Amino acid sequence: LSLDSMSAENDELLPVLASLKARVVPRFVAIGLQLDWRHDNTLHPSLQVAPHVTLQVLRIMQEALANVLKHARASVVSVHVYMLRDMLNILIKDDGVGMPDTRCAVGHGVANMHTRAGKIGASLEVSADGSGTTVFLSVPIPPYNPPRYTQV
Repeated sequence: LSLDSMSAENDELLPVLASLKARVVPRFVAIGLQLDWRHDNTLHPSLQVAPHVTLQVLRIMQEALANVLKHARASVVSVHVYMLRDMLNILIKDDGVGMPDTRCAVGHGVANMHTRAGKIGASLEVSADGSGTTVFLSVPIPPYNPPRYTQV
C-alpha cells in the first residue's frame, strides 16, 4: 500500500482503487472480515483526477480501512464508490463497535483524514454509533485537463 501511494501519479482513479482493493481483500479474508466493495456505473472507466487528489483519496481510504482492521472488531465492512453530479463519493461502513468520541480519541488518524480532505477541497464525515462506524468522503471532481507537453 505504501508503494502504491508513493507512486500515485496516475490520473485515472479507478485503477488505483482497484489496486487498493486487490491489496486489502487478502488481509480482510485472512481475518474472516467480509468486504463488500462496489462501484456504480456512475463512474466512467477512465475517471481522471489530478494526481495529488488521487493520492489524498487513496491515503484517506487506507486510513479508514486500517482503522477497521485495528479497532472495529467488525464482521462486515462495505465500500461504495460512486459519482453524484460532479462529486466523487466514497462510503466506508463497518458493523463494528464504533469508536470513542473523536475529541477524546488517542491517535491522529481521523484528524489526518480531515486534513487530507481539506487539501483537496473535499468534505469528510466520520460518525459512529452502536452499529459501527461510517466514513463518508465527498470529493469535487472538476474537469481535469492533464498538462500538455510541446515539442521544442
